[in-house]
Amino acid sequence: MPLPSTTSPSSPKRNIIFLHPDLGIGGAERLILDSALALQSRGHTITIFTSHRDPTHCFDEARDGTLDVRVRGNTIFPATILGGRFKILFA
Repeated sequence: MPLPSTTSPSSPKRNIIFLHPDLGIGGAERLILDSALALQSRGHTITIFTSHRDPTHCFDEARDGTLDVRVRGNTIFPATILGGRFKILFA
């Protein structure tokens, strides 16, 4: 049985948000950007929230306006939870 097409004109367009701690240059960042670009090419609205993006050390799509990338400091990913009892680490 064939899978339903996700690119049909009647498919609803979605607002999709990606969260990623640091949009530098690496494999995980490339995967996030490629996924976002593929979904955007299908007509979806994509927003990427990150806590850090260095314009001198990131992929072109993360800085040239191809994708809506919003840097929100460290507020997206808190350093601690539960009153500072637990630290949250991101690679």
